[in-house]
Amino acid sequence: MPVKTVLNVKYLEDVVWEVRTNLNGLNEKAGLSGGYIYRLIGEDKDVSVSTVDKIHNALESMMIEQGINPPDNLWERILVHEEQ
Repeated sequence: MPVKTVLNVKYLEDVVWEVRTNLNGLNEKAGLSGGYIYRLIGEDKDVSVSTVDKIHNALESMMIEQGINPPDNLWERILVHEEQ
């Protein structure tokens, strides 16, 4: 059965709260263009590997700054695979 991989919206909303920011702050820290994460979430669009890498690196950095140990599976938590 075909799958579509998209951002895990629930996880991102929860984790940005944990690192004391919001999706705009994550977007900025990841070096993405203004509102890019919202566009990906709002339209349930496919997400590129390079975008996931940027989000991962930004979250990992933010977690470390807050004294939180990033989970080993952080990259995987950012994504969700939906059956089509």
